[in-house]
Amino acid sequence: MLCWGTWPIFLKMAKRYRFELFYFDFGFGMGFVALLCALTAGSLGFDGFNFSDDIMNARKQEWLLAILAAMIFNFGNMLTLAASSITGIAVAFPLAFGVAMIIGSWMNYLGHAGINATLMWGGTLLVILSLLLGSSAYSHLKALQHETMARAGKTKSTRRPSPLKGILLALVSWAHSGPCF
Repeated sequence: MLCWGTWPIFLKMAKRYRFELFYFDFGFGMGFVALLCALTAGSLGFDGFNFSDDIMNARKQEWLLAILAAMIFNFGNMLTLAASSITGIAVAFPLAFGVAMIIGSWMNYLGHAGINATLMWGGTLLVILSLLLGSSAYSHLKALQHETMARAGKTKSTRRPSPLKGILLALVSWAHSGPCF
């Protein structure tokens, strides 16, 4: 989770890199670091097997499921990055994680019968309220910014841009954090 928030800092440090290309370079770099950790620290397990032994013991179906999970994770991550390029990281991440929290909590609730339904509904309603208030605050902020720029003559059109695209991208990108719950 530390790396999800650090890549925009590195992007700002690499001033001349395009947004899309930096994501792929960052992804390949993180993949290389993960492989390096697996091949070195992956041999420290309690069962005496190293990383390559564990990989060879996995069935092809498990390999396919791991690749499919990685593809879904990266697609959701790209949607979150697109949303954060439009709305900013302070809007995109809370919206994406809020939806992921709701879906993950309800999946857990439906799988385990002993959870208190009142607390689930109360928590879900609070998260939905926070998502609505955050989206509304962002929409009002964008409207005020556009109005200020229009009064200063810095915009070509007086028509307000819709913040809906960034908000929808953030809400749909919940897939990258869904497996965390």
